[in-house]
Amino acid sequence: ITKREKLRMSWVNKSIVAYRYLPLQYFFSTAFLWSLRYLKLSNFDVLGFFKGYKQVIQIPFKEKRKVLKCSTLMYLKECQARLSY
Repeated sequence: ITKREKLRMSWVNKSIVAYRYLPLQYFFSTAFLWSLRYLKLSNFDVLGFFKGYKQVIQIPFKEKRKVLKCSTLMYLKECQARLSY
């Protein structure tokens, strides 16, 4: 497995977790910011970017959502958890 593949898998996995458990704005910001990180760290591997983007776009059709309770989200914010990326 190459460094680029690991980066892409990390981007997709973080997007899956954000989609499953967080409000949608966090899914979009996570997917977007990690895609930029992928491009930067992969030396602008455009082919891998589009492959990852395709996987991220398919997430809503493959994953079920179970959004955390508001109290849990408040706790995460109080702990300064990184929710948006």
